Amino acid sequence: MRLLERNKQTIYYCNYVSASLTTVDGNYTGGRNKTYGKIKTTRAYVKTATGNSTTEPFGSISTKHRMLYYENGAADINDNSLLWVGIDPDIKNDMPTVPHNYTVSGVAVGLNHTRVSINKVTVSGS
Repeated sequence: MRLLERNKQTIYYCNYVSASLTTVDGNYTGGRNKTYGKIKTTRAYVKTATGNSTTEPFGSISTKHRMLYYENGAADINDNSLLWVGIDPDIKNDMPTVPHNYTVSGVAVGLNHTRVSINKVTVSGS
């Protein structure tokens, strides 16, 4: 029932390609600039969000995660993918103008479908 077309929504994602060392004035800083490929789309069932909220000495921690289900072979989402769920990234020149709102925490391939655990993130800009 999850994989019925009427239960699916459009998901935008892009996969990690490479990383390069960060330099400032010709000196390496130790940081890395990650490069991602072109944005792709797929249709997937998105399960409702579940999560926890706790208070710690250094602030409150809130975790929200969801599950995606799609047919095997419909997408190539992996552990390093960035996702846009429930929003349109407004693609210009193969690059999004809106920052991603989910990251992947795990991928499980089954007999007929793939299950992806995703976590909500807040990104300040793209």
